[in-house]
Amino acid sequence: MQRFTSSAIKAAHYQRAGRRLYVWFQPDGVLYEYRGVSARVYAGLIAADSKGTYVNAHIREDYPFTKLGARPLKPPDRPGAAP
Repeated sequence: MQRFTSSAIKAAHYQRAGRRLYVWFQPDGVLYEYRGVSARVYAGLIAADSKGTYVNAHIREDYPFTKLGARPLKPPDRPGAAP
């Protein structure tokens, strides 16, 4: 799990095997699961100066997602399992 000092994104966790990206948003920790995300896109998020701008430009509209609601910052127990 990667935590950020961002006004929009608290943290992200990537599951390479399932190509799933979990993103916790500020301020209340609402978690979204994005499916089919490549490792390259995740690396771009990690490297981005603005995490929120990157998510909006390269992830939000490009991948199917599920809003999982407010969740604690913890990676999933097993691949494909939501945190």
